[in-house]
Amino acid sequence: MGSRLSGTLAILVMDKFERTHIYRTHIYRQLQPTSTNYVRYVDDTNTIADNVEQGQSMLSYLNCKHPTIKFELALPEDDGFLPILDIKVKILSNCSMSRKHYCKSANHGLTLHSDSHHPSTTKRAIACNEFQRAAQYSTPDNTCGAMKQAATKLRNNGYPEKWLRHPNHPRRQNTESKKTNNGVQKIPFINDTFNAHIRTSLKRNDLASVRLVNPHPPTIQEMVKPRKANPKCRLRKCTLGAHCSDYTRTFIVYEAKCNHQGCGMNYVGSTIRAFHTRAREHIYAANNRDPTSALGEHYRDSHPNSPTSITFKQLAFTRQDELRLRIKEAYWIQRLSPNLNRKNEHMGTGFLA
Repeated sequence: MGSRLSGTLAILVMDKFERTHIYRTHIYRQLQPTSTNYVRYVDDTNTIADNVEQGQSMLSYLNCKHPTIKFELALPEDDGFLPILDIKVKILSNCSMSRKHYCKSANHGLTLHSDSHHPSTTKRAIACNEFQRAAQYSTPDNTCGAMKQAATKLRNNGYPEKWLRHPNHPRRQNTESKKTNNGVQKIPFINDTFNAHIRTSLKRNDLASVRLVNPHPPTIQEMVKPRKANPKCRLRKCTLGAHCSDYTRTFIVYEAKCNHQGCGMNYVGSTIRAFHTRAREHIYAANNRDPTSALGEHYRDSHPNSPTSITFKQLAFTRQDELRLRIKEAYWIQRLSPNLNRKNEHMGTGFLA
């Protein structure tokens, strides 16, 4: 439909159309004795008619009630099955229903490929869900064919045969970990070996109940989305000068460098607040020779009677992810080896090199 609101609007329009032209007319009485003969999902409707002539009559009546809403009539195929959403339905002679999983002709059998850069747990879940969907949408007489169809789809997308041999294994639930849940640990996905090392480390430190989660990386659309223009600074006397509008981004890693007579001493830090706010704090600490600040202590010891001259540079940024921000900060500390940093933030991050 092309818009996020299309589904909601279709439901509202169809609801009004049904209350006006179906439920209060003779058409709805023809669908008796049970009202379940008429069902709808968003804009797809399913109706049981006695014959084709009755279906054509209902179609002609509905298409003349609205200038733009037009219905189409779909009849059962040669095998007697009628496709509805993701299933095919057939009414048997004993009034029972036979179902089987259905894929539209526009579906080319594509799913997450096994060679994609995703955790193996995600790929296993996709394979399991394919088989569960095939079994859930099919009656017992059609389950075997639906399972073979799901296996073929996964096999064409590179999934190994060992994941296709026992598709209906029950999902194990660790009830003990649910009782002693110590939270969630989010880390960027690097590879399955790295995840295994993290889980081993958690178990070694009695944190086996901590659930490891790999956040979804940004999409290509998010990465190429144009950045919004920076808002103007509202301070009358901003210490950052004419380029203060460049320091409004949040969740960034930055470098602060002392420019007094070619000093060149630098500091690497990160902040989840606006860079404008953090840079002003550094300048304020340097002006007041604050010993609790790295830059303030530097100006107190090296340039006690000199004016403050500091330039700032943005090194990296993240999208509202504090853990990823700290990892990037450790990487840039290890890469630039700043002179004024007091903490060893880069300890234990040799895998980033």
